[in-house]
Amino acid sequence: MSKILVICFSSINNVAMAIPVIHSLATQYAQHQIMVLSIDTFSPLFENVPDNVIFRGADFRGEHAGLMGLGWLYNDLKEEKFDAVAAFQPTFRSRFLCWRFRLAGIKAAHIKQNRRELQKLIRRKHKIYTEQDSFFQRCAHTLSQIGYPIRLSFLSLFGKNKGNISSLAPLTGEKNQETWIGIAPFATHVGKIYPLSKQEQILKHLSARDHTKIFLFGGGKKEIKVLEEWAQHFPNVISTAGKLTINMELALMSNMDVMLVMDAANMHLASLVNIPVVSIWGATHPCAGFAGWNQSAANTIQIDLPCRPCSLSGEKQCYRKDYACLQGITPEMVIEQINLIYYSVFFLWYLLSLLPLRFLYFISDLLFYPLYYCIRYRRKIIRNNLSNSFPEKDLKEIVQIEKQFYSFFCDYIVETLKLFSISKKQLMRRMTFEGLDEIVESMNKKNKDFCFIYLGHYCNWEWIASLPYWISKDISCGQIYHPLYNQAFDKLFLRLRNQFGGECIPMKTTLRRIIELKRTKQKAIIGFISDQAPKWNSIHHWTEFLNQETPVFIGTEKIGKQVDALIYYADVTRVKRGYYHCRLKPLCDTPRQVPDFELTDLFTRELEQTIKAHPQYWLWSHNRWKRTKEEWLRRQQEETK
Repeated sequence: MSKILVICFSSINNVAMAIPVIHSLATQYAQHQIMVLSIDTFSPLFENVPDNVIFRGADFRGEHAGLMGLGWLYNDLKEEKFDAVAAFQPTFRSRFLCWRFRLAGIKAAHIKQNRRELQKLIRRKHKIYTEQDSFFQRCAHTLSQIGYPIRLSFLSLFGKNKGNISSLAPLTGEKNQETWIGIAPFATHVGKIYPLSKQEQILKHLSARDHTKIFLFGGGKKEIKVLEEWAQHFPNVISTAGKLTINMELALMSNMDVMLVMDAANMHLASLVNIPVVSIWGATHPCAGFAGWNQSAANTIQIDLPCRPCSLSGEKQCYRKDYACLQGITPEMVIEQINLIYYSVFFLWYLLSLLPLRFLYFISDLLFYPLYYCIRYRRKIIRNNLSNSFPEKDLKEIVQIEKQFYSFFCDYIVETLKLFSISKKQLMRRMTFEGLDEIVESMNKKNKDFCFIYLGHYCNWEWIASLPYWISKDISCGQIYHPLYNQAFDKLFLRLRNQFGGECIPMKTTLRRIIELKRTKQKAIIGFISDQAPKWNSIHHWTEFLNQETPVFIGTEKIGKQVDALIYYADVTRVKRGYYHCRLKPLCDTPRQVPDFELTDLFTRELEQTIKAHPQYWLWSHNRWKRTKEEWLRRQQEETK
């Protein structure tokens, strides 16, 4: 067994960058022992390295201070009888120790910096843009000099897994189906920091997305103050600054769907946990070789200026005085890059959709077990919803419905996936409608411009969007939807729904669009999914639904009265696996004559009967009763004070 000493003195940036190299060395030379010598405060970074790696801390503010302390450090190290020494930073201390070991006849090498080439890169005039070897490559070359060549093979500090964040639940909450975005907005030097005002615009946009949480990373008193203010000002934003150890931060980062970072320490920390990293570059440049481990060049955001880069670490003041390298990057550029992270997934979805449904159902059957038994996707919410909705049923019956729901939900996933490539003929065979002729006849006979259809999240509501296939083109079809704040997913689902020829109308513009249609005398059939929980400021009516006091949307009824629409209910049944039938059932043809809220209550009762007949086909994973009447009344009282 050989003993190898790896010296990593420098900033946390460089120490973090050394970890992929050390990890590769340790796994490929598992029979040898590797000691990492670094600053003692960096020891947490090495808790998840292979077992043959030992950390030793140096205290340059105490016993190892000055040249004499460095000599004492060498005297302690030589007792370990190392076979080889590699230094990953060309600092004075590293060079000194390498020199002493070489004098003792031990192979020792320190990293080469290529200063001449780097100076050509950062000089003000006549720059030469030469792609430099990465820090990782140069470290690997240093190891080869001492007789230990390696192949860079590092994946993540947590291997193929994510870090355990169960202890962080009081701070983070449960992820479930949420998108988690990490943002580390600071760096040591101003030449690396994207303007905070522009970062606020990004934060405002991202934090407004549904099912999204933003986690802010940073340290230092000034940084903590800014991040806490952002967390208080923007929804769904949590500041972790000053609340977590380095190991906790790494574990939390590993659970992010994407990280937005500067060219700073957090870029390198995020790179150690195998997640997509979007990095912003100003005064510095990735071609200098200091980008994060395994980071895609496509995810670097920068603009070309003749003055960039002006330094290797961003410490120089901008001679232009305007930091155009950072000011020229728009928030839209950053947001779009974050969105593009998801498009790579969509291509895989399309390829999967080409599989026959019978094979996709096989995948669905396999998916059921991890979703139900391992991931336990929203199990608490589902169990609670079922128990409260069916108090007459015992636990055995509730569990049976619960399992049936998970089984159907897996089918719903693959059926929706199939929409990427399903043909019109195949969909019309699998999703049929009844009552459309009666609707058209009634609209003509009663001189109605609109028919509004109440829908619930029952059976496969995505397939119901194929209704335009069944009706003549002189009648417009549309559906009201709540835009997803994740623009990539929003575009995806709009594409899936629009392919049938209908129009997706954003919820906030519903009335405006319907008035436009009325003004042009365009007849239209419009679907309203109306079984979700309204926001606090949108609650105007409560009703009894599945044995619980429930706030309900009244928009369908309210707009229906304004335009005197026909009101129908979509009674959907699952004929068999992969086949659905929608019976359009008339509720009212004179909505203006109906007392307020009666139509809403009528829809609620119809949906309730549909659910009770086959409860496994409703979306029980939606936290439908998260808003209570007691809390609503309390808020109402506070507003009137």
